Amino acid sequence: MVWRADASSPKGLSGKQPIYYSLYAIVTKMTTIAVKESTLEKLKRIMKARHTDSLDQTINTLIESSEGIPQSMFGVDKPRRLRLTQREHEEFQREHSWK
Repeated sequence: MVWRADASSPKGLSGKQPIYYSLYAIVTKMTTIAVKESTLEKLKRIMKARHTDSLDQTINTLIESSEGIPQSMFGVDKPRRLRLTQREHEEFQREHSWK
């Protein structure tokens, strides 16, 4: 707890009011996995090459790439040449807008 002087109160210890700070912690459950030294070295090389911050992030990027999960879906419908009328576009926007 930290004490701050209150300008509206008389001087002295009674003229101070406490300041409370809240500390929020995000707790993530972690586990340990066993890998060979050679596998660990490979993961570290991949981590350096992909500029990831942790082995966990490296493993996740490898899993995502092996599953074929794209980073972005932008332009996925372009080959379909899907055309909407102005009315259809406005109706779609009303139904799917962020509220």
